[in-house]
Amino acid sequence: MKNRPFNKIKILCEQPQNIATKIRYGKLLSDLNGVDIKFYNPETADLKIRGRMKRIEGVTKLLIYSKTDDIGVYEAIETDTANRSGAMYSNIWNLVWSLADPISQEEKDECLLLYKSNIECKC
Repeated sequence: MKNRPFNKIKILCEQPQNIATKIRYGKLLSDLNGVDIKFYNPETADLKIRGRMKRIEGVTKLLIYSKTDDIGVYEAIETDTANRSGAMYSNIWNLVWSLADPISQEEKDECLLLYKSNIECKC
């Protein structure tokens, strides 16, 4: 992923609850230029979808994983914002993103420090 020329990566994730998660976020912040992380509360705001968005030739393409009733099972949906379903998912993403809490500079610094110190400790 480091070598891919991303303009901006937006990652919506849970607030880190342990050091391992902070180290993982530190790796993302360290490896990916322009990454923007925000936190949501999955207990109250989980829409049971996961996915990726990418702009190709001016169209936002979506690969969405929708959670089924089976535990840990997701259905894959490929679409783009040129159709009704894709536009709906895109609007949902924009709403959830706008309501999420941005990562603070202190949280970024802590995650980066934990990640870098974890690398140095593994000899």
